[in-house]
Amino acid sequence: MAAKRIVVLYKSSLLAQGLQVALRDANGSDVHGLDLEAPGVLDELAALAPHAVVMDPRELKPEMMAELIELMLTLPLECVVSLRWGENAVDVLRKERVEVGKARDVLAAVVGMGEAGLEE
Repeated sequence: MAAKRIVVLYKSSLLAQGLQVALRDANGSDVHGLDLEAPGVLDELAALAPHAVVMDPRELKPEMMAELIELMLTLPLECVVSLRWGENAVDVLRKERVEVGKARDVLAAVVGMGEAGLEE
């Protein structure tokens, strides 16, 4: 099985760079670190097409947030790991795409009923 590609987004953080090395060493994944302040960082993220992204959302510039979210929707992401450097918890956001044909399908996806659908 091919190694999963993981991208750690950081803003000049030694902790993020250490995490990058630890992830690579722990499971042999294809791990890349991208500095959020580097020119073309979102283009580079798109080109890498990772399976997972690890980041501290507080490090994102507000003007970058919408573009990053739009980009993440087009990537083959399985999850986004949102962490806050210095805290002892992470949020793991799993990506699930649900095809919908009508408003009731959207409602079913939002309330977590998935393919079971809504009762008539």
